[in-house]
Amino acid sequence: MKSKHFIFLTLSILSTTFIFGQGPDRGEMQGEQLMALKTGIITQALSLSPEQAQSFWPIYNQFNDQITESRRELGEILKDAKPQDVDKWTDEKVEATLRLLAEHKENEQRLINQMQEALRKVISPKQLLKLHLSEERFKHRIIERIKKRGRGQRSERPDRPERQ
Repeated sequence: MKSKHFIFLTLSILSTTFIFGQGPDRGEMQGEQLMALKTGIITQALSLSPEQAQSFWPIYNQFNDQITESRRELGEILKDAKPQDVDKWTDEKVEATLRLLAEHKENEQRLINQMQEALRKVISPKQLLKLHLSEERFKHRIIERIKKRGRGQRSERPDRPERQ
């Protein structure tokens, strides 16, 4: 039990350090920082045994990578599509884009279903639900951080002055 707390505490400290760190490589580290935060949230929520963790993380990471890649591909396809430009598109282009969007969404759902089936062999249904809830919690935390930055609020660390 102590080792679980130590691992979680270490992950929490590392993710906090990464997230609030400054420096020229901040952009490069952002993906790693987010992954560390996500890993910490999931680790805390699931309370995996060492045996479960050994089987869980390779499965989760494999499917998470595939889902992320599918979303990245869709983002690349839609990156130049702006709502104001759609009125200028041909009906064929609109239909093709809608089909592509549907295909990517279906692929993402298929990957999620496959991940759930693979994880059911490793974790309990309650842990599986906790996984989904912790992923949503992670998304909400990221959205809140983005909102705070958008309003000009910096981190709550007292040793960092607010930008003027």
